[in-house]
Amino acid sequence: MARSLGVMLALLICAWFGLGVHQAQDISRATSIIEASAPPDPVQARQASALLSAADVLNPDRTVDLLRAELAIDEGHDVTARLILGRVTREEPQNVNAWALVARASGNDRVAYYAALFHLRALVANPRSDR
Repeated sequence: MARSLGVMLALLICAWFGLGVHQAQDISRATSIIEASAPPDPVQARQASALLSAADVLNPDRTVDLLRAELAIDEGHDVTARLILGRVTREEPQNVNAWALVARASGNDRVAYYAALFHLRALVANPRSDR
């Protein structure tokens, strides 16, 4: 019985690491599409979105949310991007990348744009030593 339990636990751990590797590959492929020199075309945007959905399973990292927001910005969906980034900045108020994307998504909203720049400036000027 103990041996069977040990084998099952080992298989579960292997599956967990396999999922992590697969998610890392999906994030890498989505990043390549989103951060290419030209904005993604509709087919590439759908592919990147599908990759991000696959990478989001059991993934506590904010990279997927940041990439989703960046993709939304590229597609002209600034409001959607700001909604995604609002969750990120509430949960991680010191996330410089999130605040930079908020500024980028707020080109048509001066108040939000300057608020994001204010947060960025404060983070850069007063970095926390425990990060």
